[in-house]
Amino acid sequence: MPDLRLVGSGGDGGAVGGLSSTKARAKARRRTKAEREAKRAMDAAARIDADLSRAIDAIAFLARNEIDPAPLIARISPMEAEAVSANLQKAVDWLNRFADGWHVFIGNIEAQGATPGTGVEAGRGGGIRLIRCRD
Repeated sequence: MPDLRLVGSGGDGGAVGGLSSTKARAKARRRTKAEREAKRAMDAAARIDADLSRAIDAIAFLARNEIDPAPLIARISPMEAEAVSANLQKAVDWLNRFADGWHVFIGNIEAQGATPGTGVEAGRGGGIRLIRCRD
């Protein structure tokens, strides 16, 4: 396999095409403040969309589980157990915060007199609580 090397003009600090890194940066178009703010807003919206997608998927997948968790726990591999141990408390805490916010959202919709068939139902009850048992 041939050796690959970056070749630059002499005296340019190894920059490609003879431009120094300072000149290359100066040549690049700088974003305006409005463009930077718009980019930050788009990035924030993309993060929200990604989190929302994961939340909806997780809730939908968990809702499909019908059997008692005991056989699942008994069958879990050591690698899976490590992943569960590392993430379960954080996931349960987040899901409880989501459920609390959801109940507020539902209460606001009910207070506004939402019509039946809106696809939103209030599911009252306690949140998920993770209890650690030590023998």
